[in-house]
Amino acid sequence: MTAQLMETLSKVEELARQTPATMTRQSLPAVETETSVLDDHIRVRMSGGSVTDVRLHPAAMRLPAADLGRHLTKVFNLAQRQHSEAMAAELAAEQTDFGQMANQVSTLRDEANRAMSACLAGFTESLLHGNK
Repeated sequence: MTAQLMETLSKVEELARQTPATMTRQSLPAVETETSVLDDHIRVRMSGGSVTDVRLHPAAMRLPAADLGRHLTKVFNLAQRQHSEAMAAELAAEQTDFGQMANQVSTLRDEANRAMSACLAGFTESLLHGNK
């Protein structure tokens, strides 16, 4: 009976650890995006919120510095916006189903109540037989 109660408490703790408030960088969705400007002459790839690759076509390298800087700024801002939107969409798709969580908590509560009732019945039985 005590083992059943401990198992139930363990399940409750596991549910608590799975809440969005404890989300870590490792638990973020594996989203990868690629953005380009200037007819694909400048490309930026992002994964997990970080830039993972930048590709410059030789023609882009021949641009005047101010133009190249403007295009790089544009592609990085665009890449960041697109990646953020993709991450938000992925997170929205993975959001916790609170109805399901409520059912799980209700089930755990019922299991805990049954375990406590069984424990109480065991104590009551031992007290009754112990006094005879």
